Amino acid sequence: MPRKSNNLDKKMLRVGASMLRQKGAAALSVREVAKKAGVNLGMFNYHFKDKNEFIKMVLEDAYSPFITELRENQAQNLEEVLLSMAKFSRNYHQSVLSLIGDVLSGEKNVAQFLRKNFTTHFAILFEVLTKHFVECNYNPKYLEHAFRYLISSVGLPNLLVGLKIKMSPKLKQELDSDSCLRRRVRAAMNGLEFICKD
Repeated sequence: MPRKSNNLDKKMLRVGASMLRQKGAAALSVREVAKKAGVNLGMFNYHFKDKNEFIKMVLEDAYSPFITELRENQAQNLEEVLLSMAKFSRNYHQSVLSLIGDVLSGEKNVAQFLRKNFTTHFAILFEVLTKHFVECNYNPKYLEHAFRYLISSVGLPNLLVGLKIKMSPKLKQELDSDSCLRRRVRAAMNGLEFICKD
C-alpha cells in the first residue's frame, strides 16, 4: 500500500527552491533539504530519485507556471507578455543569477535544463513581437534589434538589481512594484515605436 505523502514533496520543493536561490545547485545539500523540510532522508528518496532529479523538479516548478501565463497572454498582446516577463525576472532574480553561476561553474543538470527550457519564453516573445510588427506595419529589418531592445529594457534591470543586492547585501534595494514594471513596459513600448519606424 503506498504511503501518504501529506504534501511532503511540495514542502521539500519549496525548501529546495529557497536553497537554490541562496546557494545555487552545486552547494545544495539533499540532507539539508530534508532537515529543513522536517523529513528524514528516506522520505526524500521516496519522492525524488536523486539530487539531479530534485533540482530539475524545483526548476520546473518555478518555470512552468511562468510559461503557462505567457502562453495565455500570447493571445492578448505584446505588452502583457512583456509584463509577465518583467514580473518573472523580478520575482526570480535570485534564482536566475544562481542558475547563471551554476552554469558558469559547470553544473551540467542546470545547463541541460536551461538549454531545453529557458529559450521557450524568448520564442514566445519573438512570435508575439513578429505579430506586433505586422499589426503596426513596422519594417521587418528592425525585428531582431527590437527583440534585443525589449529583453534588455524589460527583464535585465531586475537582474541588475539582484546582482547589486547579491554583491552588496547592505545596500539592499527595494524591488520594483507591479506599477513600476508596467511603467517600464509602457516606456519600452513607446521606445519600440521610435526605433522601428523608418
